[in-house]
Amino acid sequence: MKSQTENTSPSKSQEIQDTGPVTLPGSAAFQTQYALRDTAAGLITGAMAIPLSIGIAIMSDYPIKVGLATVAFACLVGWINAWFKPGNFIGAPGIAAGLAPVLALGVATFGWENMAFCIFLTAAMQAIIWKFNWQRYLLIAVPVYLVEGLLAGVGLKILLKFAEFTYEIPEESITEEFWNSARIQMVAISTAGLGVFLLLFAKFKGTQPAIPYFVLIIGGVLLAQFITLPMIFVEDIDLYLKLPLPEANVTITMMILMVLFSAMLAIVDVIEQVMSNAAIEKIDPLNRKTNSNNSLLAIWIANMGSSFFHGMTNLDGLAKSTTNKLAGAITKFSVLIIGFVVCFFTFNGCSLPTFNIFFYLQ
Repeated sequence: MKSQTENTSPSKSQEIQDTGPVTLPGSAAFQTQYALRDTAAGLITGAMAIPLSIGIAIMSDYPIKVGLATVAFACLVGWINAWFKPGNFIGAPGIAAGLAPVLALGVATFGWENMAFCIFLTAAMQAIIWKFNWQRYLLIAVPVYLVEGLLAGVGLKILLKFAEFTYEIPEESITEEFWNSARIQMVAISTAGLGVFLLLFAKFKGTQPAIPYFVLIIGGVLLAQFITLPMIFVEDIDLYLKLPLPEANVTITMMILMVLFSAMLAIVDVIEQVMSNAAIEKIDPLNRKTNSNNSLLAIWIANMGSSFFHGMTNLDGLAKSTTNKLAGAITKFSVLIIGFVVCFFTFNGCSLPTFNIFFYLQ
């Protein structure tokens, strides 16, 4: 399972780094000499981000279209923020796999109608953390091993939930016998897909990690032309702007629970971003320093904005950021291209075989 975080511990030098200005060798948002390189990187990372975001949205019990729209919006905010207060230089924003079960718990507990309010509260709390630069102390107040334990449990839950996709068959192929020929065929296809994915990932993880994902996407779509496979479609729901207010029937007790839930969501999201930033700094092609507090500015603005269209939480995921770096990204202009790619698929629709989703989240 790919982790979006990397173990790190706060130090005095990191505190100085997080509060001090970032020295830029040129603009963090766009540089003419890297435009083509960033465009190519954005196209590659954007293609990878689509199936990954679809899987995370499903895990979160959110509509796929909402998840994709959140990614596109977060990319736009991240690029704009890079002009003024860059946090990192190649980090790719997106919805967080580590928070997927937490969001699903919120949907089950408070109802879909109240989740926009919860995300708004989360963003407001993150804005306070950003304003006073409290992220410096969170890794002291909340031990890293607790966060890593939480993410490990999340990873296991994701594994168990999506493992069933590897033997899922179309409804018309279901019979009284569970292990019928169609299901055995599906397991064989999934096993072959896993073998190809692991082989390609082992070979290209240090150079072009997007290749295994491209092969699975193209291979799955081609296979679906000859064999009937269960498919995941982007449901065409309406996206509209609405004030993120709680429903009228929310009780005082539920309101308290929503505040506590949002506080937990805000803290975990911030810790994940701080830890991801430490890892992103290590893979930066120009060895540029990150500024976690500036990254939090982009996160809370994107979270607050997404709450107005019922969106999800976001952060700069390490998996997509690594792909972005290896694809050749130098500036955040690549992130804008990622947003355009995801936005195109958000409003033009796409479908993928369900067995592929299991591998995208590994």
